[in-house]
Amino acid sequence: MEKIVVAGAAGFIEYQLCKSLLDRGFHVVGLDNCNDYYLPELKYSRLEELGILNAEHLKVDQVQQSTKFLEFEFFKSDITNQQILQEVFDKYRFVYYYNAVK
Repeated sequence: MEKIVVAGAAGFIEYQLCKSLLDRGFHVVGLDNCNDYYLPELKYSRLEELGILNAEHLKVDQVQQSTKFLEFEFFKSDITNQQILQEVFDKYRFVYYYNAVK
């Protein structure tokens, strides 16, 4: 199974991308720091739809397995944390990387 990481997974477009990839059978690892740039409640609501329950209570750099999609894991982390990012990439050996921030 191909593994894909999606940075900003709780954002509007990235959330839609995660759902689409999961529906197509990919293993998806979502990363998001859920900052307050815009309504964190929306981000947590989207994550809940992906099976990540109580994401607002996750500690930074903590991972949670989806209760809805067996192939979705969520890391509450910032992509600027090089140590966590390296650990995630080493663990999953992704075939694709998507980041909407250019």
